[in-house]
Amino acid sequence: EVFPELGLEVLPNRDSLAYESVYGIEGAPTVFRGTLRFRGFSRRMRALQLAGLTRDVPAGSGVAAWDQVQRDMARIDGLQTELRECEDLLGLRSDMKLSNPGSVLDSLCHRMEETLKFEDGERDMVAMHHDIRAVMPDGRVEAHTSSLLLFGDQHMTAMCKTVGVTTAICTQLLLRGPTPGDKEIPTGVVTPVCKELYAPALKMLAREGLVFEETKTTLAAQAASLNTVK
Repeated sequence: EVFPELGLEVLPNRDSLAYESVYGIEGAPTVFRGTLRFRGFSRRMRALQLAGLTRDVPAGSGVAAWDQVQRDMARIDGLQTELRECEDLLGLRSDMKLSNPGSVLDSLCHRMEETLKFEDGERDMVAMHHDIRAVMPDGRVEAHTSSLLLFGDQHMTAMCKTVGVTTAICTQLLLRGPTPGDKEIPTGVVTPVCKELYAPALKMLAREGLVFEETKTTLAAQAASLNTVK
């Protein structure tokens, strides 16, 4: 389990198979790219979906308030507890008007923007975890993990730091060239899997406090058929 103290769940993040060729691992039995969310997220989102609140359609003829939408929500089978939790979290009162009767989805998004924004003293969090398992040429099975858990502070959000600082460093490397001792970066369109780019970038990110914790372990012999990338 990834970051067990946080109580997370993992959801598939679109088609992962495209990354086989990107990372040069064609033929790997398992390639999985997931999104981490707090436990219960998927059930609540499924409840909103079953209730029709994630559809970009008009609310219906004459429908202008959430109580009319909620009557339709009450007709779905199962996940009623999750629906009630969403109503409470978003403050969907029966007398509340839809912000956009022409789109149920827009109205839901507007309500989320109002109720789920950062309050004073709150901060964001970025959590990343990589799990790579492979059979080595000598038959050993190695498991490598690389994890990052970063919180925002009063100066910068964690999302801004991980995305913005990384982009700035890569831009600097491309414009100014490598630092002494590093290899020349290829010209043209360069992806993050280019070692001449990511190796110096990781060192510069470490100086900004962005460091992954890495582990390597040898698995039991019976796992020799594994060649998994997560």
